[in-house]
Amino acid sequence: MGYAEAGATLVLAARTHADLRRVGEDCNKAGAAAVTIIVTDVCEEPAVEQLVSETMRQHGRIDVFVANAGIGPAGASDKQYDELISYDFDAVQAILTTNVIGVWLCMKHALPVMQSGSAFITIGSSTGRMVFPGTGIYGVSKAAADKMTMIAAQEATPKGITVNCLSPGGAIETAFFGPAGMPESLKKFTDGEPASVMVPAALWLASDEARDINGAWVRARQFNKLGPEGIRAAITEAATQ
Repeated sequence: MGYAEAGATLVLAARTHADLRRVGEDCNKAGAAAVTIIVTDVCEEPAVEQLVSETMRQHGRIDVFVANAGIGPAGASDKQYDELISYDFDAVQAILTTNVIGVWLCMKHALPVMQSGSAFITIGSSTGRMVFPGTGIYGVSKAAADKMTMIAAQEATPKGITVNCLSPGGAIETAFFGPAGMPESLKKFTDGEPASVMVPAALWLASDEARDINGAWVRARQFNKLGPEGIRAAITEAATQ
């Protein structure tokens, strides 16, 4: 919604048309210059290819691509988060397909058509960088996406495209966790709504002010606390360690 309030022309993609229509209406009300909705399953390569080609056909360019699709075990219980080996095969396959292959497919089809000065943003998680019981297959998937982000950033540098990973820096309770809601084991890490946590950093990474930030893992909560210059210094310090 932050991009809509900034007056951006938006292309929204998700699997469910009803959800897209609802969010699209909200974006129009928030001030988006235009909103296009394209039903897309990022797990299917033809769908991602169509998303990119239709966006280029209608708008001629992609300035910012946010690879936001991600899942955890639907209706997961605390037990499923407590032990890596408690995941069912179907859940593992779904998580890795969406969170890893889905991000890769978006990179594969979007990066070749993006121009110098554009930005590709993946959505990360602290579970991908921390090792403790409960991070599970979801943490594995986010670690893989994080690695892809760093590789893609180096490969896109000659084209002048930035590729960065934006992480909340803590848990956010959303519909992402399925009907059962967020497991109790994660609720202690929650503070703040998605909009207030993620939007400021997402806008910054998409702006010209962040042209020198590439291949970084940005904590949204840290950005909100430190501001652009503070987070830039923190990223530089982390890169030298």
